[in-house]
Amino acid sequence: PQRETIHAPLKPVALIVFGCFCFSLYVFYPGWMSPDSFFQYSDAKAGEYRTWHPVFMAWWWGKLIQVWDGPQPVLIQNLCFYWGAWFLLSLWAARRVGRAAAILPLFGLWPGIAFPLGQIWKDIWFAAPMMFAWVLLERRGSPVSLGKLVLRASAATALIAAVPAVIAATLPVRHQHPFQYTQTYDLLAISVATGENLLPAYLKEKLGSARDLKSLYFVGANHLRYYHSIGTITTTEPAHLDALERRWVAAIMTHPAAYGAHRLANFMSLMRIGETTPAVVAAPRVIDNDFGIADLTAMKVDAEGA
Repeated sequence: PQRETIHAPLKPVALIVFGCFCFSLYVFYPGWMSPDSFFQYSDAKAGEYRTWHPVFMAWWWGKLIQVWDGPQPVLIQNLCFYWGAWFLLSLWAARRVGRAAAILPLFGLWPGIAFPLGQIWKDIWFAAPMMFAWVLLERRGSPVSLGKLVLRASAATALIAAVPAVIAATLPVRHQHPFQYTQTYDLLAISVATGENLLPAYLKEKLGSARDLKSLYFVGANHLRYYHSIGTITTTEPAHLDALERRWVAAIMTHPAAYGAHRLANFMSLMRIGETTPAVVAAPRVIDNDFGIADLTAMKVDAEGA
């Protein structure tokens, strides 16, 4: 059958998308860097890979660093995928709504969607290319059946996941078992609820066995043990990980009510149920660092205020 002709508003869409891209680049430049971002950046600089965050991200960032050192190439890469997806989506939509599809990319500026793009995070790194890949599945021409679309989307997702996995398998990797973040958080919560220090010996030694655990616990995150003044309590020692696993399982089995209450409170907080403030998802800044990467967002705010 003859393929339908699509009168795509190519020039208006291109101009709008380019304007949105430039606006995003200006607002987010050079890219917001959190502790997670610098963890990946330091791995990329050193050529060392740890499983606390995706190995592929550090590996590819290391390649980008050879062209342009810093967060800038990652930000540009993510914005290209994101706005490229909106560009293609608008062209594909034109066959249904005509030239009105030209304004579709403006929805990409919605703060709830666009705001996280500034953060140099694994979430954005993988979500932006995934969005672009899914949009590519909507081909020009006759509509694709739902079954075929689901099959293609599943295949694209599997391929995008397989490529980093294959590359990571060829690299020297230190396994840090990121689930320990959750395990220590759960153990801390149950300890606070029961008044009994249930942490394994190596954590008691790091944190201080007599320390007031209540001062370390708050609903919603475990950051005080990994990113702030106490320093990281991450371990790669098999014996420590073994002890943590055993303690975690035993604490849940012994105190299921305390564990359930902790998990429910955490879920309610993340969903902002009963909370009076929005969730702090990403801080629009570059944290203080030893790499000399400046917080240009703060400089822009200061300059505009002046």
